[in-house]
Amino acid sequence: MVAGMDPVRSGQERAHRARRAALLLAAALVVAGAWLLVPDPPRSAAVGDERAVDSSEGDETFVQLTAVDVSASTRLAAETPASSRVEVEARAPLEIDLRAPGTSTKPAADVDSGKLTLRAVDVTTREPLDQLRARAANADRIADRSTGPGVTRVALTLTPDTYTPLVLVPGYEPAELGSVRIVDDAEVELTAEMRRGSASIAGVVIGLGAASHAELSGAGRRPCARCAKSDTAEYATATVGVAAWTRRDPCAHCGFAADFSRAPVGPTGTFVFTDLASGTYALRLADERGHSDGVPLLVVLRDGQRVQIEMPAPVLRDVLVNLIDVDRVSLANAWSARMRAASTPADVLLVALEPDVVVGPILWQFAVLGGTELFGRGEFSTPPPAGISVGRGASFGGRKLGTGRRVVDDRSRNPGEDLRPKAMTPKFPEVVLESNVREDGLVRIAGMPTYELSIRLTCEPFLGIVTVPASIGTTVVRAQLERTSERRVDDDGDPATFRELDAARYR
Repeated sequence: MVAGMDPVRSGQERAHRARRAALLLAAALVVAGAWLLVPDPPRSAAVGDERAVDSSEGDETFVQLTAVDVSASTRLAAETPASSRVEVEARAPLEIDLRAPGTSTKPAADVDSGKLTLRAVDVTTREPLDQLRARAANADRIADRSTGPGVTRVALTLTPDTYTPLVLVPGYEPAELGSVRIVDDAEVELTAEMRRGSASIAGVVIGLGAASHAELSGAGRRPCARCAKSDTAEYATATVGVAAWTRRDPCAHCGFAADFSRAPVGPTGTFVFTDLASGTYALRLADERGHSDGVPLLVVLRDGQRVQIEMPAPVLRDVLVNLIDVDRVSLANAWSARMRAASTPADVLLVALEPDVVVGPILWQFAVLGGTELFGRGEFSTPPPAGISVGRGASFGGRKLGTGRRVVDDRSRNPGEDLRPKAMTPKFPEVVLESNVREDGLVRIAGMPTYELSIRLTCEPFLGIVTVPASIGTTVVRAQLERTSERRVDDDGDPATFRELDAARYR
């Protein structure tokens, strides 16, 4: 006891200190009990199926986002894993790539690429050339693009690397350029000096047939400067333009047309094609109607080569088909009567109570085959009754425009794929055979070869197949029709014969 201190006051102070110590001990016990009762937070948690937070053994926190946008990533990464205040809004799915600092984050459409622009000029005249095809390749990748008529340069967007370019122009020998290095965000422009093709084909027509001209198909042909001549302008350069490349009728000067070139057969039975680039060509002879007699001859030309050949002239005939209905009644009699009515002389007065009715035609289609090889196709219409006009509607074809944007032109190179493309077998347009219904009701198909053939005729549910024997002169055959389906429902007017179909069309 301290001298001079009141004993009562001293006891009160000791009691107050004891109570304070007891309160502190109780508070400590409460805190300890709460810590023991609350479990540790899980190692990973999901918030609205949009966020997953993983805790590693160290102090760093890694945040992986699978369905939130970039603006959310900064906010989430800054929060602690134990935060109970994180709220993630629902967003449209978007892949987020959180890469190490310094890693490129360009969008996929902006991948590293450079540009190679190729032009072509005639080595002699220095005039620019159009209709280019450009290829560029290295050990692993290859690119291939073409321009249209009138376009004198082609641009290739390439993955940075070293490439060997190749330029091809119809009528010129291919030009392979030296290796070029393509780097990101840079453009390289090269000019290929092209040498005009100098190969030729000289032919002699033999045999008893008649040939008025020879026709040649192949990629090594090129229009002349006069192919696009008009009343107001004449192309005098090698860039002949769209009008020349797309012309349907052969040029009177060089014989070029889009599908093939044509050369006349002279009085001595000779013809010639000149200024051809090396490559593969298809050659055939045709009569004055443009009819040929079968599979064309393939000719392979080397650079500057002159080839001399002999070809037999085509011998062609007409085939007359008598169509026999399903019930074995010939259609020729009814068709002949309609044809005679249609050709009634003008001085015979016809009185019509109503104006002519215009309906769609009943169209027949046929295919002519030599064995399993298609020779040609054609079509004709059933003669309509008197007073009926037949009209055909025009069809409209649209082209769907692409909306995608090209990233790079190069792709992985296929095994065995060379810088120079493989030669394609040239083909002529499909043969369209002239046909019509004669006044005697028989169907005439003109320009048929003399060897054995078969004809397949179809019209809605009816089919007829007939074999045409080998013959030099006009040949008459009977084609028995049959239904392509056995279904017949009288209630809905399904015709049992072609005549029923014909009658129902004009009711």
